[in-house]
Amino acid sequence: SPDSFRILPVASRSASTADLAGGGDGRGAAGVGADGEPLPAETLEGLSAASRLGSGYGTAGQVYLGLLDLELHSDPDGQVDVDQAARAAHARARSTPWTPGNLDYASFGHLDGYQAGYYGYLWSLVYAQDMFTPFEARGLLDPELGRRYRATILAPGGTRDALELVTEFLGREPNGDAFARHLGL
Repeated sequence: SPDSFRILPVASRSASTADLAGGGDGRGAAGVGADGEPLPAETLEGLSAASRLGSGYGTAGQVYLGLLDLELHSDPDGQVDVDQAARAAHARARSTPWTPGNLDYASFGHLDGYQAGYYGYLWSLVYAQDMFTPFEARGLLDPELGRRYRATILAPGGTRDALELVTEFLGREPNGDAFARHLGL
């Protein structure tokens, strides 16, 4: 039962079974039963699967909102059927059917003032995850990597194109692989 175990926060939304088990040995901060014993493997796998599902569902929601924002701000004459645009965005982004009477867009406060820029939130996560990969490989406290980040990303600031800075820092074109891993895909 849910009361028979406790799961402490795990850094990644897409926690693997090994993450939940505290590195795979069952003695970590997460994945330990109330009695101090490791949780069964099938329980850990179920928790990991639930984490991946939640992460994917949340990401699909962000894609939906980004698509809706783009649709509402890209009509040349500014005349858009908001309900139809929401249904179309939902069909492209979600795996669940549209709920009749759904007016979720009525509470989407980011529609005012963003002018089709909401998708940038999700893209920022794609780039952030990719930019973190060198730190995963070399450690958060690697001094050379920290200096390179400061010199390549922070020092130029807005004086150069952001994609150019990220590409230079990574030594390659950015991609979505790290973001997909973060989602557990």
